[in-house]
Amino acid sequence: MRLKNVFAGLRSLFHKERFEQDLDAEVGDYIEASTSEKMRAGMDREEALRAAHLELGSVEGIKEEIRVVGWERALESLWQDIRYAARLFTKDFGYTSAVLLALAIGIGANTALFTLFSAVALKPLAVPHPEELVSLSRTTPESPRYGNFSFADYLYYRDHNTLFAGLAAESPSGLRVSGLSGSGLGRSGSEPVTVLFVTANYFSTYGVHPILGREFRSEEDELAAGPYPVLLSENYWDRRFGRDPGVLGQVLALSGFRAMVIGVTPRNFMGTRPEVPDIWIILSARGDLRGRAVDRTRLCCALTGRLKPGAKLPQAQAELLALAESLRHEYQPAEREWNVHAAVAAPFGPNHDNILRIFVVLQIAMGLVLLIACTNVAGLLLGKSAARQREIAVRLSLGATRRRLVRQMLTEGVFIAVIAGFAALLCSWQALALVRRILFESLAAQGNTLALDVTPDFRVFLYTLGISALGGISFALAPALQFSRPELVSALKEETAGFDARRKHRMHGVLVALQIAVCLALLIGAGLLTSSSTRLLSVDPGFETRTVLNITITGAQNLGYSTVRAHESQKQLEERLRALPGVVSLCVASRVPLGGNVTTTRVTPQVDGSSPSNGQQVHFPYSYVSSGYFQTLGIPLLRGRPFSVEELTTNAPVAVISDALAHRFWPDGDALGKRLTVGSAAETHSASFRAPYFQAAEIVGIAHDIYSVDLNAPDPGAVYLPRPPDDWNGTLLVRVNGEPESVALAIIAEFRKAEPRLTVSSETLRETIASGGIAAVFHVSAIISAAIGIIGFVLAAVGVYALVAYSVSQQTREVGIRMALGARPGDVVGLLLKQISKWVALGLLSGAALGVALSLSLSSRVFLQGARILDPGVIAATSLLTGGLAILAAYFPVRRATALDPAVTLRFE
Repeated sequence: MRLKNVFAGLRSLFHKERFEQDLDAEVGDYIEASTSEKMRAGMDREEALRAAHLELGSVEGIKEEIRVVGWERALESLWQDIRYAARLFTKDFGYTSAVLLALAIGIGANTALFTLFSAVALKPLAVPHPEELVSLSRTTPESPRYGNFSFADYLYYRDHNTLFAGLAAESPSGLRVSGLSGSGLGRSGSEPVTVLFVTANYFSTYGVHPILGREFRSEEDELAAGPYPVLLSENYWDRRFGRDPGVLGQVLALSGFRAMVIGVTPRNFMGTRPEVPDIWIILSARGDLRGRAVDRTRLCCALTGRLKPGAKLPQAQAELLALAESLRHEYQPAEREWNVHAAVAAPFGPNHDNILRIFVVLQIAMGLVLLIACTNVAGLLLGKSAARQREIAVRLSLGATRRRLVRQMLTEGVFIAVIAGFAALLCSWQALALVRRILFESLAAQGNTLALDVTPDFRVFLYTLGISALGGISFALAPALQFSRPELVSALKEETAGFDARRKHRMHGVLVALQIAVCLALLIGAGLLTSSSTRLLSVDPGFETRTVLNITITGAQNLGYSTVRAHESQKQLEERLRALPGVVSLCVASRVPLGGNVTTTRVTPQVDGSSPSNGQQVHFPYSYVSSGYFQTLGIPLLRGRPFSVEELTTNAPVAVISDALAHRFWPDGDALGKRLTVGSAAETHSASFRAPYFQAAEIVGIAHDIYSVDLNAPDPGAVYLPRPPDDWNGTLLVRVNGEPESVALAIIAEFRKAEPRLTVSSETLRETIASGGIAAVFHVSAIISAAIGIIGFVLAAVGVYALVAYSVSQQTREVGIRMALGARPGDVVGLLLKQISKWVALGLLSGAALGVALSLSLSSRVFLQGARILDPGVIAATSLLTGGLAILAAYFPVRRATALDPAVTLRFE
């Protein structure tokens, strides 16, 4: 019988009228047969016919069950539901506008976030066959991803692999270009540019060709003198040269060496970089090619390769691991374990994991905003469905099934949600395009270019459609289930008792509690992040931050100075700065505390002059420091002394260690006079710093512990080494007396007098800490979370008001009766607010628990690795704010209901 109905449904797709005729005939034959059978049992025809109808049930209901067997009937009924939903929503403009606005805000926020994520992390590189491009990273136990290679390592992998059609190296830098005309060059006659040093096969590896001029040639990889060939990005060519083709052949001065423009790259091409370079220059311009070809201690380059046709990423990974093993055994001691990791190249590649983490955090918050919006719309649908109670009851009495009604109401919800989703898609697209234009103009004014295409693609369309359909089902399901089971007799008489009033008010209360809980969770998250960022900056790091300036300058060696001249110039500058009014002391350090660029080295305590104690070999942060370091930063020496001038001049094997490190290695004795092995002959570090290696460094001082790596906890140990006499460093730390801003201006002016081409910037250490590391992450996250919280706050306020207003309107008769019997308005207001207050309290408790749980989870997994960010004051304040909002939103409709004349209320009821 079921198979027969299916075939009947398929036939009806092409013969609808005939199918209806056959269906009527089949039902009529069944009723006639049943009637005849009952007449043979002794009933008269009218009684038998009535009994047959009662036995069969609703004729239209039976027909409907047969109709829905065919899939085409389902499509037809879906189309009917869509048309009915369209007619329904066009009848009430105010209701439709409110629903669309609430959904558009929630869906639009999620769509905008996903569009950004798709543009940054999901879109492939805009190059031919991007699936063939592979990014290589050097891994160590201390740095599991994204480590650079030495130039010597690059040559080894390039010459010994069999699966790459090309392997290119790149090294970013910030330089200054001069020799140009026009405005924007500043007093120094030069301007900063973003430069990418690359090997000659870089563009052929990516499969990108210049739009003007030519690319690098292989023989240019070995140039020993300038002018060196460079290519301009189309963005920079347009911005700085007005697309003048005469730029080809022009010679530029790049921080002291000559460069000739040979071509222009396509617009927005940036490889795997986070921004579009202004200039590409041949890597040989770095100089000392012969030395770099054998020096494996200077890590300088990121590598990108293109697989040969037919080669697969796992094969390439296996070959790279084998090459790394051979290279390690041939050139590096086995004690220093490192390997190579290969991954498909992608835009912003080195930052992909961080982008994914940020997206997860923001997606959770945006999902909560959408939940508030859906709850808001669910409250509006409850009111709309209640007004349709007689229509629903009539349809049920005529044979419609509950499943059919629920499906129709869900279709209505999805229909309006999809419309809101596409409206939100258009609005978010335009908003992102506007923000992108403003951001790009701001970056361009600073000499930076970011390529970000926020045009929606199929992923964004699918995502928007998916969350719209999910949102439509989520907010329409509760009203559909509740109002598809009315009491038919009461509903047909248009009495409000047709629907279970207690169940209805419970549903309203649950929705109120849900909106308050989600809103409070968002506000608690934003408040805790804001409080944490403020609290982080108030932590005493153990050194002076307000009166110490961090002066950053362009290295003199990039201006074409010889080593001798560079150090002589730096020495003269330091003497001139010490003579300035307001300068108390200054020093040079290889890294700024809490300024990033943390470098670590292996530290081993010596026993009996050579043997390590208990095999302790742990990596700790280290810094090269000049004289006056501890005085400038205000770090007290608990025992011992700072470095002498002679020790600094001769690079003596001495060290100052932190108190924590002294207690770690010598818990029962004095560390002064003891010796450490610092580093090893095989260790390498960033090319910005010299790799330390002292077989036996004498400890001459014990310094107080500071927070130089992380504001959450003091350093587990730290080593201070004398700054090598031939080491150039572009960072000065200057302690001042008075206003740091005025002294900073005087320092910069002094630099400009000494060397106009120098780029000099200044900020206090407090500003350095606030703009870098975890403090910046917290600050940005707090701003974004606050914006999301405000959106949720507004949506929740509107939603609570709408729900309470509708709930009170359903109790108008009860209010009228109470008022007619002598109840005072204040008593009635208190009674109604008491009913709402229990749901408000439930929402506050749930929201506080949810907010604390989310904040702890996200901070431990994404931001601070277990940092303590709970603040009872923030939780209490946000709870009071949200609770006050809910009571205030509920008060106005309640107060308005008690202001009505009881006689008028009862007459209309």
